[in-house]
Amino acid sequence: SSSSSRSSSMCDYYGVLGVSATATAAELRQAYRTKALLHHPDKNPHRITEATEAFKQVAEAYEVLRSEKSRAAYDRGRLFQQGFANRADRHRADSTVGAWTGSRGDFSLGHAKDLFREVFGDDVVSNLEKVAQACEPHLREAGCLAKEVARVCEPHLKEAGSRAKEVSEAVAVATASAVDKTIKIAGPRLQTAASATACAVEGAVNRCSNSAPVKSAVGAGLARAESDAWDDVLFWQGIVSKCAEVTDVAQVRLRELDQDCEKVRGNRRLQLEALRERVVNSGTFTALGAFLLVVLWLFIDWFPQSYLPLAAGLVEACIVLRTLTHYSSYSDACDNNAQCLRIEQQGRHRLIRDVASAKRKLQEAQHEVAKASAEAEELREDQILIDRDGVSISNVATVGLHCLRRWTYTPTQRRSLRGLTM
Repeated sequence: SSSSSRSSSMCDYYGVLGVSATATAAELRQAYRTKALLHHPDKNPHRITEATEAFKQVAEAYEVLRSEKSRAAYDRGRLFQQGFANRADRHRADSTVGAWTGSRGDFSLGHAKDLFREVFGDDVVSNLEKVAQACEPHLREAGCLAKEVARVCEPHLKEAGSRAKEVSEAVAVATASAVDKTIKIAGPRLQTAASATACAVEGAVNRCSNSAPVKSAVGAGLARAESDAWDDVLFWQGIVSKCAEVTDVAQVRLRELDQDCEKVRGNRRLQLEALRERVVNSGTFTALGAFLLVVLWLFIDWFPQSYLPLAAGLVEACIVLRTLTHYSSYSDACDNNAQCLRIEQQGRHRLIRDVASAKRKLQEAQHEVAKASAEAEELREDQILIDRDGVSISNVATVGLHCLRRWTYTPTQRRSLRGLTM
């Protein structure tokens, strides 16, 4: 169980050093030097615990990978850990091939420092220790000063926060008061100005709507729009006539097809019945002939002429051949009838689709006729209202939209966009 526990906690030493699994010894040594200097505890007095653990892990990784024997065992352990799914399999693989069994828990800080001294030399180690010893009192002093500054500044910060809160509340109250005063003073004046503006606009609109040139221009535009609407009515009525004609023709063709198919099916049924009777009669004669042939062979000793049973056999063979011929004709007729029925059904379905399409187009054309008629009647009512009440904004908009449509599309294009194309 201890072996499987170590295998399950195997550390990625290549990832710790930041190199690939194919790194050379020189690359491993350079990576160790970089990582060890980065995480050395003497260079990180402000995070001594984290730096110590990282320094030990880097040293352990380099200690394993710098030896060819331990590196090969570690690579085998990684390979088998990736290849086996559960701990029992990994334990069996480790015990079988002697692969690496995981991180060693006894790798101490002293061992890590010895390895650092071995790689960097005594001079670098002593310099780091001197720098750490020299910086330690200054760091303690800086920490104490920081605590003292925080203690001294704390009441001032609290007082500044409370004053800022009071100032913000006072500004909010003053702003709200100023807005209320402005609304009280300017509100009536704004209302008076708005009323005067509305009266002026209303008067201008009334003068324009009742002026003779505006009435004449808008009336002419509505009259032209009404004329175009009645042209659309006539056009769609023609489409309705064509769709009704197409619908009638399709329905007549469907009825004629049903009648023709019924006649042809009746003839085929009579033909099949006749062929069926032939097959039944031939089968009956075949059975009787076979019975007589058996009787002749049983009583062959009674007939001095030996050719009689042979002749009866030949006759029976002819009857059987005729029966097979009738059955083959009947089978072919059945297949032909099934094929004809499929063709008739396909043709009937096509005609049914044509009838449905024609009816749909007829309904759409009738809808367009009703729509164009309603539009023409509405335009006529607008002209009457102009003569009685003057021009309105909606009348001007109607004329503008009509002109825009005339400039954008021809009547044929507009009708094709609105509905059917025959």
